[in-house]
Amino acid sequence: MWLSSDITLTISREQKIKALIEMDALTGARSRRSLLKDLRRAFKQKDSASLTYSLLYAEVRDYPIYKRDYGLVHSESLLKQLSEFLQQHLCPPNKLYRFEGSDFVALLPNTGYKEACSMAKKITEKLITTEMEIGQNALVIPIDIGVSQSRADIDTRPLDVLYRASSNIGKS
Repeated sequence: MWLSSDITLTISREQKIKALIEMDALTGARSRRSLLKDLRRAFKQKDSASLTYSLLYAEVRDYPIYKRDYGLVHSESLLKQLSEFLQQHLCPPNKLYRFEGSDFVALLPNTGYKEACSMAKKITEKLITTEMEIGQNALVIPIDIGVSQSRADIDTRPLDVLYRASSNIGKS
């Protein structure tokens, strides 16, 4: 009896630790570590099954200014709100990750470039009509989104698609 409860407790703790590793504690989005793991998986599937995927790389325009003017606590609240907004506008199997700072990445399996650009456009159009609270203020928060699609002819590593998406910010 003691051994089975000890194993159950150990498994429960391992699951909690895994959840902490896989999720970004601040925003509730998946973590950077989870993104890299999922990119490797998508990259392998793309090679074996001719599947395509696209990425959206979103960054908050002028985030350091919000952080300076409203403080860390309010600027972090802004990131939480933005994460919730983005997750509401991404349908499964699409996934949202917090990459770093104020940057988010969405992994869009089985999605071509044009469809990903359309999704990015809809998200930005909806966001400019949405006010987010930061401190005592309600502000419209502009984001820039870069789009990239996996390409078997030039992608040699899973991160190639991510780098291309981040370099395409403001170009789609």
